[in-house]
Amino acid sequence: MLANLTFLMLVVAIPFVTSLVSKYLLEGNWNSKVAMATYDGLALAIALSITFLWAYVLRRPALLEPSVDVAAARKAFPQFSIGIAVYTVLIVLAFINPVIALAGTFGVALYYCFEHLPSGRSMPDEPDGNFSRTL
Repeated sequence: MLANLTFLMLVVAIPFVTSLVSKYLLEGNWNSKVAMATYDGLALAIALSITFLWAYVLRRPALLEPSVDVAAARKAFPQFSIGIAVYTVLIVLAFINPVIALAGTFGVALYYCFEHLPSGRSMPDEPDGNFSRTL
């Protein structure tokens, strides 16, 4: 799938833009602004690709794990796509104050650290909802 490949190609660029930010952020000149805007631009591209992948899967429920409640996942979709709007604002903010834009980027990363899907349905062979497996 081309969308998957696009996402992976964007992820590969993360170390490059991270090195730009680490090298130029504290200079306080135009380079720091461009470095932070580039970082948030890449984050925006990744957010767009993830949102596209999620929308693609939600239109084809057979691709989802059987334990995922499709209606609840569709209802949670806006929580996944909020990064698009936030990263767009952070790109503009990077040209005003790149350090605050970095703090905002950290905030978005922190937001995505938490689960946004509603708790899934129990699998038929495990009615208590415990999905742990032993090897």
